[in-house]
Amino acid sequence: MNITEVLDEVQNLSPLEKRQVVETLLSENGNKNDASIEERQIALIKRLHAEGVIKNIPPRLIEPRDFKPVPIKGKPLSETIIEDRRC
Repeated sequence: MNITEVLDEVQNLSPLEKRQVVETLLSENGNKNDASIEERQIALIKRLHAEGVIKNIPPRLIEPRDFKPVPIKGKPLSETIIEDRRC
């Protein structure tokens, strides 16, 4: 589950459940350790699931390791998309 999916789940919660999420996040920030960001995210998602704050944990998407961007001519594609969305 990525951060966008977590935020979407949180948006569907009641105000009390959202407060529980905030309190959990604040308590997690106080417990700094040597765990990687990904390990801490996984632990937080599992904790929120165990507490019933989020209903399910979808499987993680596996990113291809041999990904190579396709070169294109002209300005970056992201700029073109942003310009198209503004019109």
